[in-house]
Amino acid sequence: MQRLSREAYLIILSVILLVSGALAFRTAQVKNSDSGTEDTGNPAFAEARYPYRQLSRREQKLYEALYNGIAGYQTIVHLPDTYTDKEYERIYLMVMMQEPDFFYVDRVYELAAEMRDVKIYYTMTQEEAGQMRLRLESAADSVLQQLSPAQTSWQQLLTVHDALAQRCRYGKSLHSDDVCGLMTEGWAMCEGYSKAFLYVARRAGFEAMCVPGRTGNGSDHVWNVVQIDGQYYNMDLTFDDDDCYGGLFSHACFAVADAFFSADHIPDRSSYSPPTCTDSTQTYYIIKGLQLSEPAQLVQRVQEWMNRSVNSVTEFYCSETVTDPKSRLRSMLGGTGRQIYWDEVRRIAVIV
Repeated sequence: MQRLSREAYLIILSVILLVSGALAFRTAQVKNSDSGTEDTGNPAFAEARYPYRQLSRREQKLYEALYNGIAGYQTIVHLPDTYTDKEYERIYLMVMMQEPDFFYVDRVYELAAEMRDVKIYYTMTQEEAGQMRLRLESAADSVLQQLSPAQTSWQQLLTVHDALAQRCRYGKSLHSDDVCGLMTEGWAMCEGYSKAFLYVARRAGFEAMCVPGRTGNGSDHVWNVVQIDGQYYNMDLTFDDDDCYGGLFSHACFAVADAFFSADHIPDRSSYSPPTCTDSTQTYYIIKGLQLSEPAQLVQRVQEWMNRSVNSVTEFYCSETVTDPKSRLRSMLGGTGRQIYWDEVRRIAVIV
């Protein structure tokens, strides 16, 4: 048998290594696909992510590197270029806010004047994260199963909104600031509410995003913007699940325009500038005919509701022209055993 020359042997060895590397890369891709992660090279990835589309190509590459590294549970991520601490921090925090799948990443992160290789910290092992993901997906599927192709986009998002509000209360828990708090524990703070809404809405095929910012009194807050039939609308599940509704929830912040939000929802534009929301025709109260502008309307609609059903919940938006609606409603409901919950700021009445 003729022996191979040293040069031929090295060529064959190189080919074997290349093929092995390609197979390993393909296997990693399949694993990522099986775990529910997405291909950042797919146009659908960008279409679903408004904040990502606002970035320069250099910033997008950083976003992609972090996304793929965290999805692959890498402890060291090699960045596509050298970035300053401010550049890195902005994109890193954007990834953490806009990718609710990454619930297993620690809030601790490192910064340096120049960043090329970064360390990612995790709060659980990869196996533990996989088990939690199964619980998360199961909870999301239970919501998505309530959607029907016969529903309009507005109706589907209403179903998501109500299903999430019903399964959660505002409060602190181990995962209340990430998607798992609402979906697996039933407790969430504002960031947890918004990430859960983003997670389920995105799985349902909607373009949605989290909007970090602050309220009118300066408190940190997070809410959502979602696209419905080509228009963008604000959503705030946290405010709709407010304690002022006595354990019930409202639709005060469902599909509303910026004008309605401007006083107590101020976006933090250092991260990105959310799209403007100008359409005010898709609010819950307009679509359902529950926006009342005259005292006579209020009396008539409440009386109709009382006559129609004994065990039900309704809500109304009372415009400024309805003078003292809270007093009027209480007078109408006196002695009926009904309970009214009133939102002073948004003039929303929830009656049960």
